[in-house]
Amino acid sequence: SLCKFSFTHGIKMMGSREPDPASVAAVPSINDGGESRVVVRSGYLLKRGEIRKAWKVRWFELEDDKLKYKKTPDQIKPIDNIPLDQVVVRRSTENVGKEHCFELVTRNRIYHLVARSRTDMDDWMRALSLYTQLHTENNKIAEAEEEISIVAYRLAELTEQIGSRKPL
Repeated sequence: SLCKFSFTHGIKMMGSREPDPASVAAVPSINDGGESRVVVRSGYLLKRGEIRKAWKVRWFELEDDKLKYKKTPDQIKPIDNIPLDQVVVRRSTENVGKEHCFELVTRNRIYHLVARSRTDMDDWMRALSLYTQLHTENNKIAEAEEEISIVAYRLAELTEQIGSRKPL
């Protein structure tokens, strides 16, 4: 497909190879300030530019509540940091001509990202969602909705039992 060709082609042009997925788990390292940090997930994704809309291969690192991206894994300073606290992570709602596309929606911008495969996209989305404030709130809403449905079911059962009783 077009997406896979672009993704693979971009990595080959950079002279880098895709990391082993096992190496993408939480990896302790040192940031440029000399402090230790934990990278929860890292790897190459395609990112669409904000102005020119060109797709570029970037190395992404999910660290704490930020997603950092840079040209290569060994580049010290990231191009940008995306704070995840107020981000919505979702499958792309726009037809961008690429498979496995997902979005990070912030107040100021929508970041379009493309993963190598459906599984890779799902893994990135799941990992990113864990660091959003909205994820925490959505979990609480889901728990409340489950409790409400349990209570409603029990109430319906009781109503049915009361309604099936014969008057004395």
